[in-house]
Amino acid sequence: MAVTADANITRSPETQRTTGGIFSSRSGSVPPDVLDRSRERVRVASLALFGTWLFVVIMNEVVGRFADMGPTDLQLWGPQERVLTAMGIAASLGLWWAAGHFRDRPELVLDLGLAFEVVTALIISIIVEYNLRSDPNAISWICVTIVFWPAIVPSTPRKTLIAGFASATTVPLAIWYGQLAHPGADQSWFVMLWLILPGYVCALLAVVPATVIRGLSRQVSKARELGSYRLEEQIGKGGMGEGRTIAVPTFANKTREGGYRIEHLTHGARHPNQPV
Repeated sequence: MAVTADANITRSPETQRTTGGIFSSRSGSVPPDVLDRSRERVRVASLALFGTWLFVVIMNEVVGRFADMGPTDLQLWGPQERVLTAMGIAASLGLWWAAGHFRDRPELVLDLGLAFEVVTALIISIIVEYNLRSDPNAISWICVTIVFWPAIVPSTPRKTLIAGFASATTVPLAIWYGQLAHPGADQSWFVMLWLILPGYVCALLAVVPATVIRGLSRQVSKARELGSYRLEEQIGKGGMGEGRTIAVPTFANKTREGGYRIEHLTHGARHPNQPV
């Protein structure tokens, strides 16, 4: 097979591995399809958390004023809660900016997202658990955060589990902080267990979507491969169907006539001129 001298000849890129993050992972790498979209996923998730913090502000600062908040409600939303909410908003916007700035380091963006998950959980825990609760049946926003993040921004199961357990641990830390601030408050061990344990259960459950999405991405990658060929991007549509470019492991050797001869390599073969 011969092509002209100005033909574009490309080799199929090697599988991208997760490098450049904060924490190394021995449990395998993030699939390339997930890694390529990590920046967009992190930005979407950070904006979702930003919107949630705005909802909190509107409910307490606007709706609460019209609803005539009582003394107990005002106690639950004071200066400390306002500062913590502002920190949550700043962290969300900061992650959104960082995800756009480090566009060439996708795993670093994923690790920053996991760190953001833990910081967000700590802020929520202090807001919710600072005034010691006696009713553990209310919805746990920590559990929502732990399960929500890996469903939108999947990472490796190992990192997801570590971040989930770290986020769950913010609940007992916040309860301890609340007990120091309110030494006369009484909270039974049964209530404390109901407040603390669901976070760790959700941390285990959070590994499920991370594992499922990782497996699906690998299946998609395998489906795109045709033997030694890999489907790259769509180049157009027509009456005969869709056309896609195919990357093939090849080498181009210049012939005496000035053309190029394409040599396709079988799986595992190495061309004599291929660098080691």
